[in-house]
Amino acid sequence: MPFDNTGSASGPTQENVIFVHWHDLGRHLACYGADGVESPNMDALASEGILFTDAHATAEQPARSEDDNLDARAHEADAEARDAVSAEAAGFDFEVSSDHYSPWLSAQGHAPYAWTVLGAIAHATERVGLMTYVTCPTMRYHPAVVAQKAATLQILSDGRFTLGLGSGERLNEHVTGEGWPSVTVRHEMLREAIQIIRELHTGELVDYRGEFFQVDSARVWDLPDQPVEIALAVANGVVKMNI
Repeated sequence: MPFDNTGSASGPTQENVIFVHWHDLGRHLACYGADGVESPNMDALASEGILFTDAHATAEQPARSEDDNLDARAHEADAEARDAVSAEAAGFDFEVSSDHYSPWLSAQGHAPYAWTVLGAIAHATERVGLMTYVTCPTMRYHPAVVAQKAATLQILSDGRFTLGLGSGERLNEHVTGEGWPSVTVRHEMLREAIQIIRELHTGELVDYRGEFFQVDSARVWDLPDQPVEIALAVANGVVKMNI
């Protein structure tokens, strides 16, 4: 659920959200419909191979061989973009993509680059809101790079993008070999990263020296007309951040 930087809801409320998993081939795209599960054209989506579940539920899926997954893997990003277009046509109004380097399970067999996929979806759709769910701007990515990517995607989507951020998961963030800090350290890193992203989204020249990150004379040259909203993913207790 996206929130603007004042803490107020800027997307569907929990009461009228439905969560749609692309279980087939382990796709990482999800969509939210604002009018409840009865509203979208379920038959139309079913014809596209889209399966519906309750929030975070797991559906029974036909077994796929490793060869099946390997054969389909090269085309997964394109399939996600086409499914996003079908979901918009069926009446959904919000779509998110996991920013994962690895799938949750090896058997899922897919983890395309979320930012490229969302760029394609932004170009191919007209109405639906888009969001990373979620990006960790501290390990695989430097926050200055995230700021530039988010600004560009907001331009491509005509103001429909929300930057979903979180402190990360070892599953995806260990790949650069930088270790895995404690949760307290990760939260402090996230705080710094958000400060950098916000400063760069002003369009000003930024120099930053923090405990974890440095920025040297950086500027995001292409800024959207509508500022990028930031949504924070928070779980497992109370987190207080002064940003």
